[in-house]
This record gives sequence, C-alpha cells and structure tokens, in this order.
Amino acid sequence: MKRLILPTLCALINTTVLADVTVIAKVGQTEPVTTYFGNMLHPKKTQSMEDFEKKPSVDFSVKTNAMSPGFVHERAIHISLLDRPIFIVGDDDLSKKWLREYSASLNKVHAIGFIVNTNGNSETKAIANKFHVTLVPVNGYGLSKRFGLKHYPVLISKNRIEQ
Repeated sequence: MKRLILPTLCALINTTVLADVTVIAKVGQTEPVTTYFGNMLHPKKTQSMEDFEKKPSVDFSVKTNAMSPGFVHERAIHISLLDRPIFIVGDDDLSKKWLREYSASLNKVHAIGFIVNTNGNSETKAIANKFHVTLVPVNGYGLSKRFGLKHYPVLISKNRIEQ
C-alpha cells in the first residue's frame, strides 16, 4: 500500500508544479479594459439624462410581479459597495404618500429611485417631477431576490433597509 501512495503523491505534485499559471487579477500595473474590448465600451454618442427626459425613445412600462405596495420590515444589512442610497417605489397611492413625506430626505442623501411598477414614461416623469426625485424604470425582480423584498416603498442604504 505504501508503494502506491508515494508514487501517486509524487505524480500529483509534479503535475501541479508544471501546470500553467492562470492570472485572475493583477494587483500591480494594470491595463485599460479598452485594450481588450476596443471601442465596444465607448459608444459613439451617449445620451444624457436630460436627453432621456426630453424625448425617451422607448416607453418604459414596467410590471414587477414579485413586488407590490405594502409594509417593509426594517432590518440591518451590510453593503459596502453601495455609494448612494437607493429607493424603490411604484405608481400607486402608498408610494406617492411615501414620496410626499420623504422626498426632501431622499434628495438630501442623493438617493437614486427605481420605479418597479408603472404604466409608462408619462407616469414615471409625472411622479419624478412632482416629488423632485430621480426615477429609473426597472424590473424589480433582481432587487426583490437580492434584498428579500416583497413590498415597497423602501429605502436601501449601506447599513439598513427601511420604510
């Protein structure tokens, strides 16, 4: 038995030592991503948010079945990479009431809003203009799963999920 174990270990160690090195990340000098992807990352013409608000090219009607208006339990979380708070609302009475109460605070912390249930651009723009907040129409399925949310309106910061 000892005669089989030693040659097997030597063979495994030998092939491991001779294997090619795969670099996952470079910590020292780095190269720009454009070296590998060229101009794919830089489209010729980019639209500003003002251009989007003036003439949206697509009607962003969004329906997120995973989320609905309702009560959200406050809880502590830790998301170190979240630079700015985000909030999630819909085109409904509860969200509008919540925005009426908290829009000044949301603007003070530069929160970005996601609207997850809306019939289109006109409703989204009307809510954004009325409450002076930034709203981006998105399907909230991923947010719902990532943060364990079934209801909105909600504010998500680095340390808390709260309503």
